[in-house]
Amino acid sequence: MGDWAVCPQPRLNPAWLERYLDTEVCAQRLIDLRKSDTVPDIAREAVDQFLKEFEMLKAGINPDGVGAFDD
Repeated sequence: MGDWAVCPQPRLNPAWLERYLDTEVCAQRLIDLRKSDTVPDIAREAVDQFLKEFEMLKAGINPDGVGAFDD
């Protein structure tokens, strides 16, 4: 047996939103907002996660894949 540790991983895969918005345009807007430091604190985690998973998709990494967030 052994000890198990759970580490919650927030998720916001841009592919989930493709039916509703242009994820490329959305990512660029979020990058601009982040650069100008105008992302509200309450939204910062979601913005960072969206952009992280957006970059993963661009690099050919499936964020929904097993071990995608293993460091």
